[in-house]
Amino acid sequence: MSFLCSLPLAAQLFGACAPAAPLAVGYVEGEYVLMAPIEVAQVTTVNVKRG
Repeated sequence: MSFLCSLPLAAQLFGACAPAAPLAVGYVEGEYVLMAPIEVAQVTTVNVKRG
């Protein structure tokens, strides 16, 4: 049972040896924009082949 309890500790120690993941911290500024198509259409058929 003590072996099972030591697994999380061992996993944490080995995980610390891995290189750090790339991290980007910053601020993005923009305007809220609603986008829609100029013309409206409806898809009636889709021609596909198996393969």
